[in-house]
Order: sequence, then structure tokens, then C-alpha cells
Amino acid sequence: MVIDRSSTIAFKCPVCGSIEFHTVSVFDFSGKKEYTIYCNCRSGFVKIITKRNKSLLLTIPCFACNEVHTYALRDKALWSEHVSVLKCPNTKMELCFMGKDDGVRKSVDNYEMQMDILMNEIGYDDYFINNTVMLNTVDKIHDIAERGNLLCQCGSREISMEMFYDRVELICNKCFLKTTIKACTNHDLKDTLKKDSIILCDDRRHTKQTIDY
Repeated sequence: MVIDRSSTIAFKCPVCGSIEFHTVSVFDFSGKKEYTIYCNCRSGFVKIITKRNKSLLLTIPCFACNEVHTYALRDKALWSEHVSVLKCPNTKMELCFMGKDDGVRKSVDNYEMQMDILMNEIGYDDYFINNTVMLNTVDKIHDIAERGNLLCQCGSREISMEMFYDRVELICNKCFLKTTIKACTNHDLKDTLKKDSIILCDDRRHTKQTIDY
């Protein structure tokens, strides 16, 4: 009987935004304590460190909160028939899928489908340049607001949000100052995900207001 000791690892690159699929086998870890899988852009990666007690340490740069997360797992999580999903501990967004190839690809398909469903529910499925970028941008803004870190330079925290096909506009309900956040590309999303706070501010050097980075 042939035992299949290979698995597929899929992860979303925090730099280029693509979802990468890589097949690994037990032979990749033969004689090694550390094995790294890179995105095609060579920026995103998953680093796997094997321990003597049949455990693994997985390190992944997070596209959702811009931190680097490390997960301690039993090695059977990598070779299991079931799909293991690693989530960002801060945003609960799914970062990495591991398991048999068919199961991983179905899980990724379901993840992308759920993103599309959310866009359909708010009625913007064919409106935005990039639905995924827009949804993740709005999620990040909501997260910042829930932590009390979205405010205007006038001191007001009463901020309205409007979504357009290529951007999100934040407007102070007190002084009507406006800030624009781009939401076209994964590079735009990367910039937004880096933020811990958003302060609407008036930059007199320019004709329009921008985010205070």
C-alpha cells in the first residue's frame, strides 16, 4: 500500500496579494530543521521549523495586520487528511491552508467565494475595481474604528464612510473634513493594512486632504 505523504500549503502573500499554492513532501524535510516556501514575488513566505517532539513552528507574514505570526502545531496538522486553517489572531482573517491538495483548493475557493458573496450582499459586486481589495480595506477601517483610533483632527470621532469604485472617503460629521483612502490595488491595501490609526487632517501644502501617515 502506498501512503501519500505530501501536502499542499496555500497562503496569501502580504506584498503582491496573490494566493500561492505549494506542494511539500516528507522528503523536503529530510535532514532539515527549517524549510521555507516563497511566493513567486520572493517577498511573502511560510517558514516551517521542525522540532524533535514531532511539532512544527510556522512563521507567516500577515497580510491582514502587517505583523509576523508564529504558530505551534503538531506535525500531523501538516500531513492530515483534513485541512488546517491558520488565522490572523488580530483580525481572524484566514492566512494559510494546509492539507491534501483537493481539500486545500476547495477551501481557498470557498474563501474567495465568501468574499464575493459579501460584496454581492452590499450590492457592489460589479462596481469596484478590485472587490477583494475594497472589502479588506473596509474591514481594516472598521477594525481601526472599533479600537477608537479613527478620528478627525478637530477631535471628533463621528466619521462617515462612503465607498466609490476606486477609493473610500472618510468624512468628519462635525467639521466636514474629508480624507481619501485608495482601494484599487494590493499595493493600496498593503499601505492601509500597515495603519494602526487614521486621523483626518488638513494638509495646507496640498489642494486635497490625505491620510496622516
